[in-house]
Amino acid sequence: MKTELSIEQSFHLIELGVDPKLASKCLLYFCDVYDEPLASWDRYEENGKVFCATEEAYGRSVESRIVSMDADFDQSAKEENPIFDLSDILNILPKEIYCNPLRIETTKEGWYVGYVEYGLTNCDDTVVHEIKGEKSSTELIDALYSLLKWCLEIGYMTDYHKVKIRCPECGSIEDAKVEHTFPFWTFIHFCGNCGYVIMESEWEEVEPKTEEK
Repeated sequence: MKTELSIEQSFHLIELGVDPKLASKCLLYFCDVYDEPLASWDRYEENGKVFCATEEAYGRSVESRIVSMDADFDQSAKEENPIFDLSDILNILPKEIYCNPLRIETTKEGWYVGYVEYGLTNCDDTVVHEIKGEKSSTELIDALYSLLKWCLEIGYMTDYHKVKIRCPECGSIEDAKVEHTFPFWTFIHFCGNCGYVIMESEWEEVEPKTEEK
């Protein structure tokens, strides 16, 4: 079972705004000549492999290891390549989005994660559950990583997120903000086309159109 993100996945989350200090692991590089990990200027990469660049051990192969941030090594070296593990991702992910709780489900095909919107009713009065942001993978951490990316890209982890809605008065497709107020989010938008005030009861989100290639 995979328990840590790759260095590329970890850096992508940092690019999206996740604090690197929330990572509990790090990637360090070791040469058998030294007890301490090598700094970035003490190693070089060639043909996909990493080698030592110090005068005493130039050209010797370097081993990479994922270790805890609590390990007794130089702090600057540990902060160079933070790695998020499964517990980190679970702690960072919102436990619910607008009263829709996080759901984690496993099947023989793999893992499915998302936020459950309860109480939707079909025309035949059967109750269905919609899963917002549903992601899947054979590895739980990769499914959660994809869901966290979705939350960050949509804006669910900020003070608001943007959506496209349809004005019930004139049919105009509007760019609207959902304010993340407590205890419930605020849904209100003034239509830029006709000036109609769109309230939560009339809120109809639409998917943005994608251009055909």
